[in-house]
Parts: sequence; C-alpha cells; structure tokens
Amino acid sequence: MQALTPPCEHQSQYVLSTATNLLQRQAKALSYIADMYTNDSQVQAQFFRVLTLLHNCVLGQNKIVLTGMGKSLKIAEKLVATLHSFGIATASLHPSDALHGDLGMVKPRDVVIMVSSSGSTAELLQLWDHLPSEQTVLVMTCSLDSKMAHRATEVVPVVIPDDHLEISVYGLAAPTVTTTACLAVGDAICISLFEMIEADYKLRRHNFGRWHPGGAIGRSYKDEPESVPTFTPWHKIPKLAGPLNETSELDLWRAVAQSELIIAGNTVYYSADILNALKSGQPVNAHGYPVDSIPRLVGPIQYCTQLTMSVEQDEPQGLIWSSDWS
Repeated sequence: MQALTPPCEHQSQYVLSTATNLLQRQAKALSYIADMYTNDSQVQAQFFRVLTLLHNCVLGQNKIVLTGMGKSLKIAEKLVATLHSFGIATASLHPSDALHGDLGMVKPRDVVIMVSSSGSTAELLQLWDHLPSEQTVLVMTCSLDSKMAHRATEVVPVVIPDDHLEISVYGLAAPTVTTTACLAVGDAICISLFEMIEADYKLRRHNFGRWHPGGAIGRSYKDEPESVPTFTPWHKIPKLAGPLNETSELDLWRAVAQSELIIAGNTVYYSADILNALKSGQPVNAHGYPVDSIPRLVGPIQYCTQLTMSVEQDEPQGLIWSSDWS
C-alpha cells in the first residue's frame, strides 16, 4: 500500500489560492446580484410580479411546483424544503419522472418554477410542452436571452458577469457560482413570500417554530417565553415619502415586510391593517395615529437588550413600546 504524504508547500498554496479565488468570485457574484435588485427598478418590479403570482397561488389554496435538471434540481429541492418550513404547499418535480406519470401532480392553478442556469435545458423544455398553455411558469435563470426566459410568464433574473462564471474562474463549467446565486435568490423569494403571507413577525416566528420542532432550531423556540414585550427602534420604522393613497403597492409591500409599524407623513399605521387592505385588493385606507401621540420609552441598556435580539446595545435611545398603544 502506497504511503500517503501531505502535499508540498507549493501545492498547498496553489490549492488554497484556487479555493479562496472561488469564494471571492462567489461573493462578488452575490454582491452584483444584490446591487441589481437594490438599484434596478425594472428588476424590482419583476421580482414583485413574481411574488404576487406566488402569493395569489398560495392564497388560492394551490401549490408551488419547483423543477430543474441536475444540480438545478438540487437547488429546487432545497427551496421546496424551505417553503415547507414556512407552511407553504410546495412540491419538487423531476422532469423525467414528470413525463412518466408525475405530471399528474401539477394542477392548472399551480405555479411552476423552473430553475435553469442556461435557460435552455432540453428536459425542461420538453416538460413545458406538456403543460397547459395557461399554466403559470416562472423561470429562474442566469441567461435572460434564452428560450425559457422568452417563454416564461415571468423571469427571476440571476444575472452574473461573465468574468465570475465558472468557466472564467477555473476553466470548467462545473455548477458552483451559478448554483450558489440561484439558491441565494431563491431563498430571498422564500423569505419575502413568507412575509407577504404573514406580516406579523411574532406569528411568523411562532409558526416556524411549530413547523420545525426538531433539532437545535426547535429547541431554541421551545426555550422562548410565550410572550415577549417588543421594542421597536423609532428610527428603524419605515417612513413613506407621502400619504398612503399616493404610495405605490410595491412600496407598501416593502414597508409592511420590514416592520409592524409604518410612518406616512405625521401618522403612524399598523402594518397589519395595510396588509389586510392589500390582500383584499381594496384601496388602502387604514386608520392611523398622530406621531406626537405615540409614547417613546427609554430604558436601561441591559433591560432593552434582553427583550429582543433586534435591539442593539448601542441603540437604547428612541425606543417605542409597540404594544403600548391602540
């Protein structure tokens, strides 16, 4: 049996350089995508349309079906598992199995999400030919100028600069940067959708703990007290540029997902009231409270930081007791 010897110093440095280079490229690719979603209004509108389709699907008691081929299917399956933790009806579908009977799981009002880095996966295109023409199909892809992107109801863009793609990083098209990017954007969809469905942070935590009772995560929820007073840093409450009736739906959805309170002009609103109006499709005309009427409490650092992890030790000032007024 040949003895195993550790690599020489030169080899170790070469291997380490390869590893760190890949990590840096992945980080830069994610940073590029984050900047795109932060600054590109068209991408933001596209993302909101995707969330709206998924939100309506869930409210209609239908399910989300994710599919992909190869490594993309693994990404799809992970996203399915995440959505299950949020209590959202979801299923994964292998394209080949779909053509051998599993296509029966897809109902007309379900939303299908296809994950394909290239946007030209033959197996997915073949599956698509057997879906009803009215089926809502979302495509998560790195290639916006592709067959699948042009055919989709909506596209989830995962754009990566060419110099960050695998073939440029280490000469192989082995899915690494692209799959990481698709997973990150997919996670963003999952979390955003959960917040749209349930705007109340306390209920989200309660439900997530109920659906995830095992392991360290489950134990952490079991150890929590039943009721914890909530402090909200005043400066972190979203402030709208104008009155509610002059604010776009997209900006309202963003605001209600950030906090249980919203400030518009000189008025404070409960996010839940605004969310109920958005869900019903009615004009948003929630009852608010004058800013000057809201009590702002200041407490000792050690007391504030024990109430919630979101209150940092260097921000004890300007806190309001969010359940102290009605």
